Amino acid sequence: MIEQPLFKKVCKTEKEWDSALMAMQFCGADNINKYGRPIEITVSLYKRKRTDQQNRYLFGVVYAIISQETGNEVNDLHEYFLGEFFGWEELEIMGRKRLRPRERSAKQIKARFSEYLEFVISKAAGLGIVIPPPNHDLPDNLGS
Repeated sequence: MIEQPLFKKVCKTEKEWDSALMAMQFCGADNINKYGRPIEITVSLYKRKRTDQQNRYLFGVVYAIISQETGNEVNDLHEYFLGEFFGWEELEIMGRKRLRPRERSAKQIKARFSEYLEFVISKAAGLGIVIPPPNHDLPDNLGS
């Protein structure tokens, strides 16, 4: 079973911070008794995760064009580029060696995801594949 956060809040104002503190106190008191174990509280500066628009551009434009030009499946391209950008980890499963990317794109912050996009587009350019910038007209034969 995957545990979901008991409470998660991005606070932009003092009022939101006060509200969050009250909610955390409520969660703590209830859940220590309810689950019989302590809770973990982490406070950190908020970092914007990659946007849906960035992700749609990566899969719907960048990978789609590379796939069309190379004949490779989009998911295979995704795994390949993730490993090339973030590095590879070697696993041994049932006596067979396998590589997997060290990081996934879903957990990247917006700026790091932008670097990843630039990397993929640059690699495509090295193969002679031109990727249009976001929000530009797409080739007619790309499909939707």
